[in-house]
Amino acid sequence: MKKLLLIIILLNINHLISQEISGLWYLKSEKVINRSQGWKPMKKGLLIDFDKSEISHISMDSVVKINIDYKNNIISKTGEIDILKFQRFKNDSIRIRFPESNTISTFHKINVIKNITKPKNKIIEFFDKKCFLPIRDSLKLEFNKSKSLNPNLELGKMMKLESKFLENKEQIGNWYLTEKDSMFFIGICINIKNREYNVYQIKSIERNVVKLIGLIEFDFLPNLTELKACL
Repeated sequence: MKKLLLIIILLNINHLISQEISGLWYLKSEKVINRSQGWKPMKKGLLIDFDKSEISHISMDSVVKINIDYKNNIISKTGEIDILKFQRFKNDSIRIRFPESNTISTFHKINVIKNITKPKNKIIEFFDKKCFLPIRDSLKLEFNKSKSLNPNLELGKMMKLESKFLENKEQIGNWYLTEKDSMFFIGICINIKNREYNVYQIKSIERNVVKLIGLIEFDFLPNLTELKACL
């Protein structure tokens, strides 16, 4: 009887752990497994939607359907041999090793925030028309909805971003805005040569301020929580 009870408890625990993995998760960081071998980085911002069984990228509208085996913690795609094993890591993330990448990718869950009622095209117009105050009194950003002349072809639709740090020469970069499950995300790339995109979840849009949650951040815009419009 005790042995049977133990088996039931273990099965229930396994079921609860699997059920906890739900919602939208994004690739935030990677760890190289063996530095003596070659490795191929995955794109930060890769998304896995465990509710809809889809893989996409935070910068793109297109999605790929996948199969998720919660019992064995396996992600697969119909017609393909390769499988992805996922596992819990600490209390707030999951880890996945991609075939032949020689890396372990760490995914974090995106908090569900659906406060914005504006449609995507109106949000793009908002950024295009607004003048924003320099970030930390030093970095000026000007969003333009016109198509970028130097897009990152591996990502989605890129728009023109002009930036200027203090009195330095103006730079032309890229930005994008996407919608995922009625939530909005903005990617900002100041330097198109290094192709580093800071990615933020848009928490709210008010008349004179845009509240942001940093998902993927590089040194040029650390801990950015809001964009204030010129009065």
